[in-house]
Amino acid sequence: MTKRFAKYWQFMRLGYITYLAYRFQVLASFVSYLLIIALNYFLWKAVYSGRQVIAGFTMEQMMTYVVIGWSARTFFANRIDRMIGDAVKDGSIVMDLLKPTNFQLYHYFRSFGRAVFMFVFMTLPIIVVASFLFPIQLPSGKLGPYLFPISVILSFFLHAGISYLTGLVAFFTRNNEGVFRFKQLLVEVFSGVMIPITFFPGWVQDALFWLPFKYIAYAPLRIYLGMEPLSRVHQGVLLQIMWIIIIYAAGQLLWHYGIRRLEIQGG
Repeated sequence: MTKRFAKYWQFMRLGYITYLAYRFQVLASFVSYLLIIALNYFLWKAVYSGRQVIAGFTMEQMMTYVVIGWSARTFFANRIDRMIGDAVKDGSIVMDLLKPTNFQLYHYFRSFGRAVFMFVFMTLPIIVVASFLFPIQLPSGKLGPYLFPISVILSFFLHAGISYLTGLVAFFTRNNEGVFRFKQLLVEVFSGVMIPITFFPGWVQDALFWLPFKYIAYAPLRIYLGMEPLSRVHQGVLLQIMWIIIIYAAGQLLWHYGIRRLEIQGG
């Protein structure tokens, strides 16, 4: 078993090393994320003018939500769908298919290597710098400091699964750009990164309970802030695991069907 998974650890290492060549891009992204956080600060400062609590959040909680949420996004975001789509278009997908590996796990582990790189060079630095500039708080609640890191790691695999499904669309259409952008919009809005889900109408909140998006960002951030009772904290983590398993299984099924439809061009 150890030998079987050793190759996937090498893919994770490859994903980490690959991004060492993009230092300037990482620096530019670092600055852009700080600008996004700063814009959110002035926006929410205006919204909270004369008000203490909005949708269950104080100003300090909201800024903590913004800083930790956008910082965590640098970790759980991935390019799996873009990588698969580009590989299908230029024909290099054939090299991935020749690898004696599980295609889905190959992309999971390679992207996790990128996530580790981003955690070291983006996530932590953004949190450190932002903590000196904006009012944020440490993890709250009994389990917040312990379950939040676990929940964020689960968020990565949940988002990776969704991106993998989006990537496989290219097996059928040869170009998944439209689906890729639509998925990005869904994740940005309904994961709660841009705005907490408590700001949405009640019927939207109810609908999102049955979808995986809120468990990418909103649920982990509620754990960080200590805004959920212990029963719902455990429920949130279990639902993350459930969705990871469901989406992984869906990815396996779509792969076995899509590989028969794939037509390789170029390369």
